[in-house]
This record gives sequence, structure tokens and C-alpha cells, in this order.
Amino acid sequence: PSGEILFSTEQDSIFLTSDFHEGLAAFRSAETKSEFRSGYYDKSGKVAFRTQFQSLGDFHEGLASFKESGREIAGRWRNGAHGYIDK
Repeated sequence: PSGEILFSTEQDSIFLTSDFHEGLAAFRSAETKSEFRSGYYDKSGKVAFRTQFQSLGDFHEGLASFKESGREIAGRWRNGAHGYIDK
């Protein structure tokens, strides 16, 4: 490790949420004051892919966990789905 900066974000609305795992690091971006979206950066700082999920886990063996936002349906709060995405 050389301590060299690989990339940095200039936007206040983007937050890195994990270290690199399998070449990708998770991030969250504030779409609005109450809505966030997640995705992954590669080591060059390019967005590898964006998702519609509220939060993302780290990749291990080609899979990462996700959680969708909950929402109100017919006056009742419903939890969002949980699952796995592949690389």
C-alpha cells in the first residue's frame, strides 16, 4: 500500500459506506433530505452500478446483501424486502 488517493467524491450528498470488497465499495447518495439510494464504486472511482435499494452489504463470493425501503400500504407500514444481489 502506498497511501495514494485512488479517488475522492466532491459531492456532499455521497457517502462511502464500506471498504472495498471484491473490487467494489458501497456508497449511499442523498436523493432528497429523506430519501437515499445506494450503489457501488470500483477502484477507479467509477460508479460500477446503482441500485434502488436503501442499503447494501459487502460482496463476498460474488454476492452482497440488500435491504429495500419500507413503505406505507393501505394505512399500514410494510417492511422492505431483504435479499442478495450478484456481481
